[in-house]
Amino acid sequence: MSRATNEKGEVFEVVDLDVAQPDSKVVEFQLSDGSIVVVRFTVKRAARAVKDYSSVGEPLYFVEFALDRRVKNIPAALCVSPESVKARQASKRGGPEVA
Repeated sequence: MSRATNEKGEVFEVVDLDVAQPDSKVVEFQLSDGSIVVVRFTVKRAARAVKDYSSVGEPLYFVEFALDRRVKNIPAALCVSPESVKARQASKRGGPEVA
């Protein structure tokens, strides 16, 4: 047994669970500008509370996960050159970038 903490900071005794299907799930969303957002959802750890239950009597589950995201098919008209990005970042810092 181990312990898990919820978003309120409450600590629970839990039993760790193996993820039966460890493959990540990938979901793609097309945006109105033609770009596609790709989100990968991966469960890192799962556990079930030993002595605590929800208000309807179900065991409490704790899940740690990772979300990786990227965007593809971005229209060229929306992109800028890397040099202009560096110039914008330098102006926010108050001077040119020093190598």
